[in-house]
Amino acid sequence: MRTAAIDKNKREVQRDLVYLSRLWQVIVKRIKKTKSPTEIYQESEMVTRTIRDNFAADIDTIWVDEKNAFEAAQEFMQVVMPRYADRIKFYDGKEPLFHKFGVEDEIHRIQQKKVPLPNGGSIVIEQTEALVAIDVNSGNFRADSHNAEDTAYQMNLHAAREIARQLRCATWAG
Repeated sequence: MRTAAIDKNKREVQRDLVYLSRLWQVIVKRIKKTKSPTEIYQESEMVTRTIRDNFAADIDTIWVDEKNAFEAAQEFMQVVMPRYADRIKFYDGKEPLFHKFGVEDEIHRIQQKKVPLPNGGSIVIEQTEALVAIDVNSGNFRADSHNAEDTAYQMNLHAAREIARQLRCATWAG
């Protein structure tokens, strides 16, 4: 088992097994086709490793803005997950990819302790050695009913969505 299998479910481990089996088949073919001494395997570059480690069926599109990385990612998907290979797209726009999709802004936002919520309010994320505390502040948010319990409930719904988003972003960034 790979160290990467820690905290993975059976389906994710199965997907990794399929990937490693296909990779082994490619390596065996290379060994048979080439004369030694020669390189038969090199760890994938960052884009391919990221796809390998993080791709899920609910991802609609993966944009890659560097031609060689795009070709490597496309080849990887053809071998490992051919039914999803069409989700790799080459981005050749004038505006840098991270600017176009606001990635740098999101990275900046996930590094902030205080995260504003729609309609006022915020969450404050404090990380210590032992735990991560998340404080939900309603600020000037008021539910339509002006009922304190309803206001707290509505604020917690907004906060829960943002907390889930922050966790996903932190997982990807971290």
